[in-house]
Amino acid sequence: MQCDEQQETPMLTEEYIEPHCQWTRGKELDRIEITLDGFRKEDVKVTLKHPVGEEEHSIISVTAKSPERLCKKFEIPNDYELGNLRAELCCGSLILELPKKAASNKLEILKPKLEIRKALQESAEDMQKNFFSAVEYFYSKKKVGAFIFMMLASGVFAYKYYTERCGVEN
Repeated sequence: MQCDEQQETPMLTEEYIEPHCQWTRGKELDRIEITLDGFRKEDVKVTLKHPVGEEEHSIISVTAKSPERLCKKFEIPNDYELGNLRAELCCGSLILELPKKAASNKLEILKPKLEIRKALQESAEDMQKNFFSAVEYFYSKKKVGAFIFMMLASGVFAYKYYTERCGVEN
């Protein structure tokens, strides 16, 4: 009598864990701290994948294998000097230091030109309303001299306002 014995092979199950991560933003560099208790330096691998196009982000992958496994990925914007990336495993934590790119000397205008133009139009409309109410008052009182003075003064004021606000030079 033949007996079919099935040999039981132990199932190797690897447990994936989700480590605690903390991203701290600084003025000159950002730090990512990942808690890796129970992992040795030899167990941990950090890789950096550079983007193919300018629109893509770089990706930092942290993988570790011990009795437990982990895989953590971070999308990194293009405003970091990733050539100077530092990684250090110390006291059960992996610390990644991401130096920021040097800020350019250019000033950024926060409001789009359309919003600036709209604000100038609104202030010009307010000035125009005030002017017309003064003109109506003087005209109704038959004070022609004051009327002409108001016309000239408002023209000079408008010209001065326009040149100061819009940066027009003589």
